[in-house]
Amino acid sequence: MEQHQDSLKKVTSYEIVEEKDWNSPSTSTDPLTLKRSPPITFSSSPRSSPPAIIAPNIHQPTLEPPPKRKRFPLPGEEVFTRCDGEDVVDYLKERERVQMELERERIRQKGVELQQKREEIQLKSQFLELMKEALKLFAKCLEEKNDE
Repeated sequence: MEQHQDSLKKVTSYEIVEEKDWNSPSTSTDPLTLKRSPPITFSSSPRSSPPAIIAPNIHQPTLEPPPKRKRFPLPGEEVFTRCDGEDVVDYLKERERVQMELERERIRQKGVELQQKREEIQLKSQFLELMKEALKLFAKCLEEKNDE
């Protein structure tokens, strides 16, 4: 505890310096000393050669191609390979029937989209006709107001 108080006294006991003497060399009583570090010395003599670099003995494996991946059959391919003779004809007929059904559905959907587009155009046309009539009535109303 006493050491702590002594250190506080040392720190807090500063000499009050006037502002005009602040930057003069006489303000500090301690001399400025710089400590130099000792020179760097090398332990090896200049005549000795650097140590030889020894390559590590690393066993490098031979490159092998990656293993072949298992081939997964396509969805229709498996069915086609199982079919024999007359079954192939039945399979082809069923496939043709499904394709025709899908094509009919696509055409029907396109027809529905065209019908919706046609109705949309018709409604826009009716709206424009209504606006045209409204503008005619508005113009007529303005003319009557100007005549008065």
